[in-house]
Amino acid sequence: MTSYVTMEPSARAQLKSACALISQWPEALKLPVLKTSRVKWARIEAMGSITKAFISLGQMGMFVLDVTVPEQPAVLAELFDGHGGMALKHFCMAKRIVFTACGKAGLRIFTNIDTNIDEIGALVHARYAAKCVAVQGDIALVTFGRAGVRTLDVANPSSPVELGGFKVDDHEARFVLLSDGWGFVSFGHAGVRVLDVTNAAEPAEIAAFTHGAFDARHMALAGSLLFVAFSYGGLQVFNVANPCAPELLCSHPFPGYAAEHVVVRDSFVYVAIGSGGLRILRVHNRRTNEVDLRLVGSYVAADVDVTSLDVTLDCVAFLCTRKAGLVILDVRDPGAITRIGQFSPPQFRRHALCAHPCPVQ
Repeated sequence: MTSYVTMEPSARAQLKSACALISQWPEALKLPVLKTSRVKWARIEAMGSITKAFISLGQMGMFVLDVTVPEQPAVLAELFDGHGGMALKHFCMAKRIVFTACGKAGLRIFTNIDTNIDEIGALVHARYAAKCVAVQGDIALVTFGRAGVRTLDVANPSSPVELGGFKVDDHEARFVLLSDGWGFVSFGHAGVRVLDVTNAAEPAEIAAFTHGAFDARHMALAGSLLFVAFSYGGLQVFNVANPCAPELLCSHPFPGYAAEHVVVRDSFVYVAIGSGGLRILRVHNRRTNEVDLRLVGSYVAADVDVTSLDVTLDCVAFLCTRKAGLVILDVRDPGAITRIGQFSPPQFRRHALCAHPCPVQ
């Protein structure tokens, strides 16, 4: 016990000396740390004779893949920003421009005309991180968490201009859709707020609805039908033909699983439910304002924990998973789904400095 007490000051002194060296020569003493990247979001676009997959790796940046032959995805371009500075959360495309919500790096705008990715514009909130972006025409809606949703003029994408905003006290604005002057914004447990953004400088709430017990995570719009993923509350379908009075038409539960993400193609609805994999539902319109959802297919695999997805018009599904990277499925026959491809993002070497909280450091 006595020897332990007498050695402790010496050990502290050596540790502080090491911290001092690191603070004086950080570049020389950086330590490589292997960082595993994860595919968080995917958007598939047919561009001439090439089909491209734009995939977000979160803090590790973005990849652009050639998925014209989905069985053999090939890297076309890469975008990294300091190996961790960008935190790419979500993106959308309009007029061959990529609009990205990049966390504390704000809204960042890139071209996607060829295999190069060139940044042409940006807008940063002083306090809050950008979470999601939707663009239609010259107007963009960007969610900034507790700062709400902001309306922007992006007629000149190299110089976006903030016009106005809307927020719900004590709730974070998360996902957003924009269609024909109407904005649909999810605020977690505060549900979905419908905004009139025809006057972008003064967005006005015209309707709201909640699940009650669960948070609104993601949405998809198909004509006058709005599909909302309410976490463990399942999927709900609303008629928003009159955005001022949304009407709940039907719902579909996923017992034991959370509805994370939803995509609608024709009469099929594709839902990511985490470790439950992929569920495919079919929309049946029985009569006016009466809709049924029927389960017609599913895909479950030990390595497929699905957080989001995209589906092409020719029925190829791209699943973003927590551990298996980008998993590619042929879903033309929902009853016989086939796994046809996969893309695993590389691991990156990041550098860590001593984080010991001593006065020298």
